Amino acid sequence: MNWNFLIPLGIIVVMSVLGYLMQMLKNATQKQQAERDRERAAARSRAKDRQPTVRTANRDLDRYQRAIDAQRAKPAPSNIPVAAKVVASKAVSKPRLADTPAPEFPASKSSSARTAAATLVTGTFDAIPTATVVATPKIAVVTKPVKAPAPPKSATTEHVNPVAVQLQALLQNPNSLAVAVMLHEVLGPPKCKGG
Repeated sequence: MNWNFLIPLGIIVVMSVLGYLMQMLKNATQKQQAERDRERAAARSRAKDRQPTVRTANRDLDRYQRAIDAQRAKPAPSNIPVAAKVVASKAVSKPRLADTPAPEFPASKSSSARTAAATLVTGTFDAIPTATVVATPKIAVVTKPVKAPAPPKSATTEHVNPVAVQLQALLQNPNSLAVAVMLHEVLGPPKCKGG
């Protein structure tokens, strides 16, 4: 038997099946596209129905903005106090501190810190605005004479350390505690660092 005629027949059958499948796929895609188009048209019509509410909201916002602009355009009431104008005073130039001699302080054994502080004041300041001084208060300084401690009888033959003598005099002076507290506050570690 001759099987050669079956080859063209098989090709025709396969081609017709493929054509049928292709047609089915094409129809399914067209149906899906038509459904999508209908959904888009429905969404557009819903958006057109909603558009007047958006326009109303825009109108309300515009009306609110116009009311705010009208409030801003109104003049301020006249019963509100207005701040007075501040005029800057002219700076009075004074002689520099470096040109003036340092003030002299009476020297004593316990005032070494004051004399050291007086020698450190040599800054240069130019054109500092100043206020007039009405009256300078006079402070009376009362000091008690401090007796030097009598050296022990055994120490008269030996050399006495002058630092120890000054320290002993400071410890016997009742004002030394106040001076020590003040120096600790000024020269001590800052309190913000927990010291």
